[in-house]
Amino acid sequence: MSFRILRSDVMFSAEQKGVEAIAEYLIKVMGNKPGLSRERILAQLSGEYERDLTLDVAGFERMATVNGYEPGTTFLEMMSRNLMSAAPMLTNMRG
Repeated sequence: MSFRILRSDVMFSAEQKGVEAIAEYLIKVMGNKPGLSRERILAQLSGEYERDLTLDVAGFERMATVNGYEPGTTFLEMMSRNLMSAAPMLTNMRG
């Protein structure tokens, strides 16, 4: 769900903010699949968004470490965990 929300925001916003998070997640999940690699994923996304994302994604990954993410965890995974932990509180709120 988090991936779909972020992808929609990236696709339909002029700033295309969030593509780094999408790239980080795709690299982790798909980067070792046959025919795919970090380089191929970055090349595809760079072509789609018409800018070189290599340095942006590397910086985004470093930021995750600085922000204390568990090693090997992506921004989207952390966002999903946070949403899942907040969901019970949101569904139990009465207005």
